[in-house]
Amino acid sequence: MMEGASILWPAAVMVLLLVGPHVYLGLHVLERGIIFVDLSMAQMAALGSVAALLAGWEPGSLASSGLSHAFAVMAALGFAGLRRIPDKTYREVLIGIVYVTAAALALVLLSRSPHGAEAIKSMLSGNILWTTPGQLVHVGILYAVVITGLSVFHSRWTALSMEKASGTAAFFWEAGFFGLFAMTITNAVEVAGVLMVFAYLIVPAFVASVWSRSFGRRLVFGWVFGAAVSLLGVSVSYGWDLPTGATIVTLMGTLAGVLGGVRRFGAYGV
Repeated sequence: MMEGASILWPAAVMVLLLVGPHVYLGLHVLERGIIFVDLSMAQMAALGSVAALLAGWEPGSLASSGLSHAFAVMAALGFAGLRRIPDKTYREVLIGIVYVTAAALALVLLSRSPHGAEAIKSMLSGNILWTTPGQLVHVGILYAVVITGLSVFHSRWTALSMEKASGTAAFFWEAGFFGLFAMTITNAVEVAGVLMVFAYLIVPAFVASVWSRSFGRRLVFGWVFGAAVSLLGVSVSYGWDLPTGATIVTLMGTLAGVLGGVRRFGAYGV
């Protein structure tokens, strides 16, 4: 039991760290109606890691992390300009094109690597069960910066999501929002993979939006749901020797369907 606890506690802390900013960002993504922006940005960060791997840089190294951040920031600046396009469907199409192109290019590049199959698996589902204390410190510090930025300028982000801001100043604030988004996504992809990142951003926010009305209640609901399912997923994956990321995503999606169905067929939100 002690051995299991020593393996599980870093992963348990990491999933709790991931829940914090991801639920907040996910609520804004749903409000904006750009559902695939998180998946697209996560894939761009993963593409940066793939490029670093082919350049000979070790995964998790400073150079690899830097290139991953650069790709995510590049996507963030592009997405910041999307608010100038009035048609939300057109925005979503462009975001989807970025995602599918980045994913395809990553597969093309990995086909040139002798460890391509392993790298693809890591890109999709990560290896969160083997989180190290050093990674916890690194992600914890960066997420503290992100959460501070999201909290201090909450009114700005809300105005942007509700499209109550416009002009040059709005673009710079939008770039700041997506910059914080990029920091969150990039560090999450390195430890959790693209699938988990997308699930953390969308699923808890969706469930919270179905059951709650105000932003504050949705945020708390999403945190509780995300934390509970994540800890359950870590325990189940370890006990049954299952891939942790895929297990957490499966549980989240299944419970989201159940809770969404219950709400749809007669329950009341809070």
